[in-house]
This record gives sequence, C-alpha cells and structure tokens, in this order.
Amino acid sequence: MGNKVIAIPEALAPAYYAAHTTGWRRDVWAVLHPPYTAWHLSYVLIGASLAPTLNIVRLVASVLAFFLAVGIAAHALDELRGRPLQTEIPGAALMAAAAIGLLAARTSLSQMDVPTRQAYVMALVDPGERTAAAAYTGTVRYLTRPFGPPVAGLAQTISLGLPFLLCGALKAGYDLTLWAWFRHVPLPAPQSPLAGTGAGADADADAVEEADAVEELS
Repeated sequence: MGNKVIAIPEALAPAYYAAHTTGWRRDVWAVLHPPYTAWHLSYVLIGASLAPTLNIVRLVASVLAFFLAVGIAAHALDELRGRPLQTEIPGAALMAAAAIGLLAARTSLSQMDVPTRQAYVMALVDPGERTAAAAYTGTVRYLTRPFGPPVAGLAQTISLGLPFLLCGALKAGYDLTLWAWFRHVPLPAPQSPLAGTGAGADADADAVEEADAVEELS
C-alpha cells in the first residue's frame, strides 16, 4: 500500500461577528454569542405578537429573562466545558456569571403570577374575608420556602441541572393546580365604572393593599 497523505485542515476563520480586538472585550463578546442569543430572543417576540393583547412590561421581563439565562448563563456554562470559544476568562468568573444570570432570570419571571393570584383570591372571597385569605395563602407559601435549599442541595448531588428541573416543575404544577381547582368557580359580576367609584371601590383597593402588605410581612 502506498503512503497516504493526510491533509491537515487549516485553522478555522473567526466568526463574522467576532471582535477584531484582543483581551477581555473580545472574550466577553464571544461568550455572549450575539447571533444565537438574538435567534432565541426572537422567539419571545414572535410569541408575544401572537397574543391577543400586548403587555409591554411582561414582554420586557421575558426578553430580559431569556437574555440572562441563554445569552449569559448558558454560554458561560458552555465555555466552562472544554473552552470551545478559546477565551481566557477565569473559570470562577464564568461560574459567577452563570449563577448571577440564572438568579436574575428567575427573579425577572418568578413573581409574574403574584398580581393575578392576589386579584383572583380577592375576587373569590367575601370582602370581609379578604385580609384573612391573603394571610393564609401568604403564610402557607412562605412556610414552605425553607425546605427549598436542602432539597436543592440533595438534588444537585444527583445531577447539576436537577434542582432547576424540580423548581420549574413545582412552579408550573402550583399554577396549574390553582387553575384546575378554581376554573369552574364563578366570580362576582364586574361592577360598572359608575358603581365602582364609591366606598365599595375604596374597600376593594384597601383589600388588595392589605394583601400586598401581608405577603411582604409573611
């Protein structure tokens, strides 16, 4: 058999969006991976455009959460595995960026259901029971919070991503359970604008403010 000539591939050219500088600016730009990040953020905009009404605040929060989780956290974790982008960012800095990105993304979306839930609970109960209802629901939610960190610490020994899966499943299950339980419960008929300008409207506003205060103190 004759000797085979093995062609050695040339070094890959930098991506078209790569910065032409060196140092930390180039590394940060590479980790952000703008085309991939913009691609995923466009899905959020497409989904928002399909909604019957557009809520700018929720749209901004959703875009920010996806940017933090995908554009920063996911890419930082990818770079930790084998340095595919060949950056010189310290591993500790990448890990910190991933943790901060995930935490900030969760903060952007974790409380989006609170105003809806509060308003729904206030509409389900009689006006005289609204303060007690807010106290009960808020107390139960906050009493269960201390169990989260031990469970997450145990779950991460099995898999690093398991705590995130459990958190998402519990949150989704919580909201879906509330919807399943109360979707057939009739709500009081909405008042006309003129009927809601008196003492009844003031009482409703006071009840919602009391619910917010109870949840903050719980």
